[in-house]
Amino acid sequence: MIRATCPACQVSHNYAPNLAGYSVVCSKCGNLLDLPHPSAVETESANERAPQRATSYTAAVGKPPPPRSEGTRPLLRPSDVRSHAEFADRRARLTAWFVDLIATILAVIPTYWLANFLNDRGEFGHKSDPSHPDVIMTYLAVVLSGALAFIAWNAYLIIVRGQSVGKILLGIRIVRYEDSGPAGFFRGFLIRDFLSFCLVIVPGYAILDRIWILGHDKRCLHDLIAGTKVIQL
Repeated sequence: MIRATCPACQVSHNYAPNLAGYSVVCSKCGNLLDLPHPSAVETESANERAPQRATSYTAAVGKPPPPRSEGTRPLLRPSDVRSHAEFADRRARLTAWFVDLIATILAVIPTYWLANFLNDRGEFGHKSDPSHPDVIMTYLAVVLSGALAFIAWNAYLIIVRGQSVGKILLGIRIVRYEDSGPAGFFRGFLIRDFLSFCLVIVPGYAILDRIWILGHDKRCLHDLIAGTKVIQL
């Protein structure tokens, strides 16, 4: 609505937005008054909404909006909002890890059946000697191919969207700690997952890694090393 005050009788009236830029008759005294041009109405409306936007920005980001030039809208960056996203619940993170573990095990079942089927047919060679190293290596390669394929798919999902299969189901995501941006290949996979997997050979690391999630920010030790966190979507 356009609110205009008659200069003759000083009575304010509300007019429809489509009348902006036209002259109308005051219903009180009959005087003609010019309604503001549409551009002026938009500017006035924007000025009226500015305090409300500033309040919303401050509530979301925790600081006043940056200064802006005339005619531009205040910028509320997605990263500012995401950086204040809620940390993922410990139960959700544990459940996601358990889902990924079970899915990896289930991925072995088809290839295990295939390996036994091929081995019984002598496709691996040395049928008379099933303990031959070549037979064992080929058998294990077929058995583990399903799990490796699933792990590779999970790695791709983590690199592209910061989520494994379990994290997708639980609605949580891996992001950078400082600005909640995508963790990507280097942080999300290479350091957080692959390096952490290699560190399992260090005595006590696996236990310490999981216990670390009891901290106030709910980050495992591998999150601390990679500079990542897991947030609730």
